[in-house]
Amino acid sequence: MSKLPNWSVSEEDAEVRPYNSLALKLGQHWSVVGKTGSGKTRFALGLLEYYRRQFPHVPRFVLNSTDDEMPEIHAPREYRGNHPPDVSFDPTYTTVWIPDTDDLEAYSIWLLKILYARKPAIVLLDEIASLTGYSVQVGILEGHFKLLKQGRKKGVVVINETQELSRVPLVMFRQMEYFAQFRLNNDVNEMASARRYLEVDKKDYHQPLAPFGFHLKRTGNFPSREYRSMHELFG
Repeated sequence: MSKLPNWSVSEEDAEVRPYNSLALKLGQHWSVVGKTGSGKTRFALGLLEYYRRQFPHVPRFVLNSTDDEMPEIHAPREYRGNHPPDVSFDPTYTTVWIPDTDDLEAYSIWLLKILYARKPAIVLLDEIASLTGYSVQVGILEGHFKLLKQGRKKGVVVINETQELSRVPLVMFRQMEYFAQFRLNNDVNEMASARRYLEVDKKDYHQPLAPFGFHLKRTGNFPSREYRSMHELFG
């Protein structure tokens, strides 16, 4: 084989991968928002699995700050406690960190460890508000920001999940490639933020019609589209 980038796979591996119908690439970040019970977490986990099948050589990391059950995760290796776990780049399992409390410094250290390995990685952050300390003055952690901004050049994918748009740093959305909006609480500010990120006018906007439906927008000159379920997107 000719010389390939370090995130490529062998011809044998490429043959067994399913067709990448979404044309997803490494280095593209996601924001997935929606209220409790809207289907956003199942979508985020489905997205994690989609990336795993397309890029089986890339390690996966999950910050489960809410300690929710995530049976869909492939080959999880769990670490509990506030000490940031070691960053292993063995792609045969998924590193899942379940902290006892929200230690923002520990979160930042862990994300920087992933970044400074300077390798492709797929990172799922289950609740962005945990990384802001649920503060009224919403800021962004150094480790989170650097992983988003610098990680894309190394093939890092960050899937950011949250219940409230108002608890998410605006600077985070500027690093996003995809924005998926499930049903939100009927809050004026939340709806206004959703319209802004979807780039639709107030008169053209509505909450997703299906119980587990969502709007999906890719940055750039791509129109937003509504899906009835994650299965309609992933196939």
